[in-house]
Amino acid sequence: MKIIREIAVVISTLLLLSACDSTSQPDQAAVADATGSYKTCAGCHGANGEGNASLQAPALVNLDSWYLKRQIENFRAGIRGSDPKDTWGMQMAAQAAMLADPAEVDAVVAQITSFDDTTPAVTVSGDVARGKDFYSMTCGACHGPDGVGNETLNSPALRGLDDWYLVRQYGNFRDGLRGAHAEDRYGQQMARMGKMLKSDQDISDVAAYLTSLGVDG
Repeated sequence: MKIIREIAVVISTLLLLSACDSTSQPDQAAVADATGSYKTCAGCHGANGEGNASLQAPALVNLDSWYLKRQIENFRAGIRGSDPKDTWGMQMAAQAAMLADPAEVDAVVAQITSFDDTTPAVTVSGDVARGKDFYSMTCGACHGPDGVGNETLNSPALRGLDDWYLVRQYGNFRDGLRGAHAEDRYGQQMARMGKMLKSDQDISDVAAYLTSLGVDG
């Protein structure tokens, strides 16, 4: 199993390198400026966790620390990012595997949470009012009426996240690319909810509403 995991990491890393064209290379200055274990992340996600849409790397700073830790651990364990159709997830799994142990994961999470929040740019076109209605009907009970999340329900905050990333992840849940692993208990719950929004426009409308909320809870 260890050999298979190492081969998967190598393949995923090669996919990451091939996906970056000459106009969207990792920011080497960001890597140089980053400190500690976070250097593993900075090349794509930015020196201050601000993200890089051209690399399909979302901002990390507005994520709940407990949720961020869980997702990194899921990537490291192969619970997330194992579906061959989830190209970006596989790339993240390869990067997460470079973190040696849970203590290093904790160090990365601590550094990310020390960064200032950022206000995401609006990149998805959607009907905010319609998205609010959909959100209230399908998402609000778990993620909070204003998208602030609910740790008791293991539901992360959604406000403050990149709209394009919200669209992609909801689509991944809906299409079975995420939340299908037997050990991804909370991902499975979200995968079931992913069937609630029927069209891509429905998803974009919800993302537009969440973006309109800003980052402050």
